[in-house]
Amino acid sequence: MKVKRHMPIGFPNLVDEIFTSLDFSPVTSGKHPAINITENTDEYGIELVAPGLSKDQFSLKVENDHVVISGKPSEQKLEGKYTTVEFKPMAFERSFALPKGKIKEDAIKAAYQNGILKVVLPKREEAKPKSPMQIEIA
Repeated sequence: MKVKRHMPIGFPNLVDEIFTSLDFSPVTSGKHPAINITENTDEYGIELVAPGLSKDQFSLKVENDHVVISGKPSEQKLEGKYTTVEFKPMAFERSFALPKGKIKEDAIKAAYQNGILKVVLPKREEAKPKSPMQIEIA
């Protein structure tokens, strides 16, 4: 629902133009939430930004060598009179292919804090980089 703002003719609302041209809120824009993916020697990490949800509104599962993250916000009930409504959390689902044989699937952990879901995907020992081994030359 787009609410028209009444502005004087010929006086563009620069702030509205800037913010409607940027895609800074993927949950409310109907697109997938933005993510960061990290890797270190022990694990991979996925950070997914999804403000306004509670941890029980997320689903995290591993299936067919993919980790699947989905979120379903509860119905938004607004009370009072609003002239503009732009908070519209949308349901989403994102799927990430796991590196074959490199993840300890039974040790995956997740935490949700301050609007960010953090998923930790620990690596199997055989997938971790090995220390260089010095070989003596005869």
